[in-house]
Amino acid sequence: AIATQRIFLEARTAARLEHPGLVPIIEVGNLPDGQAYMVMRYFKGGTLAERIKSGGPVPPNEAAAIVARVARTMGHAHRHHFFHRDLKPANILLDADGLPYLCDFGMAVQESTQRRRGARAGTLPYMPPEAVAGEATWLDGRGDVWSLGVTLYELLTGGRPFQANSQQELQREIIERDPRPPRQFDEAIPATLESIALKCMEKRPG
Repeated sequence: AIATQRIFLEARTAARLEHPGLVPIIEVGNLPDGQAYMVMRYFKGGTLAERIKSGGPVPPNEAAAIVARVARTMGHAHRHHFFHRDLKPANILLDADGLPYLCDFGMAVQESTQRRRGARAGTLPYMPPEAVAGEATWLDGRGDVWSLGVTLYELLTGGRPFQANSQQELQREIIERDPRPPRQFDEAIPATLESIALKCMEKRPG
């Protein structure tokens, strides 16, 4: 039932937002046995997570272009008071030319309908400290900004800014530790991109 709700929620959200940076949804319906299905455009480039896993760090100019396009897409969603809540490389699909498209709005929430819910929604390595600590009682776009910063960091370095051997340790890392600056991994990374990534991952939401 939850999976079915997410499928129809994603379809409704994508239809309302109508943005070229979102994965187009072609059809949604139910099979004869009642199981819900969703047909989306096929992307030859796979996910951004697969790209990072197979090739390591992405060239800085390409990383900047990918994140800028995703940021514009999220900016459009935020202007319509929708927040993704699970922004990560696995939810960014690439077409044959490498252009990114944001998908999986199944956990998205609209500002006008949220009721202090979903503080822990998302994928832990990409969640902001206030959500990890359970302190986020009202969601806004700043959580998506944090997640996009983590994604930019991963594109530039080939690794996530917060890593640990257990979920509890990872939670503590996210809440307490500042990430290692990307240029410590590679001095060829532009200082401006490093600054953007670290600014997105500022501990204080304000």
